[in-house]
Amino acid sequence: MRLYKIIFPFFILFLFCSSLTAQEEMTEEEWQKKIDSLTLVRFKLLEKIVGLDKMSDSIRIENKKLDSILGEKKAEMYKILDVSFYQVSEYKKKFWDLYNRIENRIGDYGSLSDELETISKSRIRLLYEFRKPFEMMKENLENFDK
Repeated sequence: MRLYKIIFPFFILFLFCSSLTAQEEMTEEEWQKKIDSLTLVRFKLLEKIVGLDKMSDSIRIENKKLDSILGEKKAEMYKILDVSFYQVSEYKKKFWDLYNRIENRIGDYGSLSDELETISKSRIRLLYEFRKPFEMMKENLENFDK
């Protein structure tokens, strides 16, 4: 029994090693061809990476330009409406708070209606980002009791 415990691990090791050596061996020329082909693939992939990096850089530059233009246009809109960035930020907080309360039916119809009327008096409501949500808010308030 002891002999079995000693020989069995060696037998498993022998089988494992023989399976490794039974694999197909390559000649030096075949090995060199394989290395050369893989090196070529590596260089092609590196070229693609460099191309993608350049493309990524140009997209980042374009994005910065577009962000700058967007900021300028927002500043122009705010100037036309005679409001500041701070006023718009505060209005957004109140607007989205009211929007969520109306959508989730939190509170009573009268107070929500009064708040909606107050918010609708602001010139900031005319900004494009509030147009559709404002209409949805009015519609949700009309269907509040239903």
